[in-house]
Amino acid sequence: MVHAHEYSAGALKIVHPFAAVSPPGATSGAAFIVRIENARPEQDRLIRATSPIASQVLLHQHETTSNGVMKMREVGFISVEGGANTNLGRDSGYHLMLHKLQKPLVAGDKFPATLYFERAGPVEVHFAVTPSASGSADKVQHHKH
Repeated sequence: MVHAHEYSAGALKIVHPFAAVSPPGATSGAAFIVRIENARPEQDRLIRATSPIASQVLLHQHETTSNGVMKMREVGFISVEGGANTNLGRDSGYHLMLHKLQKPLVAGDKFPATLYFERAGPVEVHFAVTPSASGSADKVQHHKH
């Protein structure tokens, strides 16, 4: 069981940021967020992210084409609708790509990042590095940090 952690920024709550263990020799990795809750009626947008563990952090979306091929592309922002939850998880299509990792992502480690929102501004969070399936929402035990 993985323990969830959450962060608040005004009306936003960021629940359980986590990253996947990187394969041997990998220079990039993926980071996810179980849920971003927006208590405001207005939309906010995640517009960028940074972390000292990677030279570049990009907002990405993946989708499967009609012929079954998965494609990944950078997006300019990720919408966090007013009064709703947004998932940056393996099944949602959205995630953060960590390019030029300073070191491998190892299970049990944590690393800092800053998420920049259009309305809420910058939010410091820590991503927990988890084995491939253990960061999913159904395997998370919640507690606040």
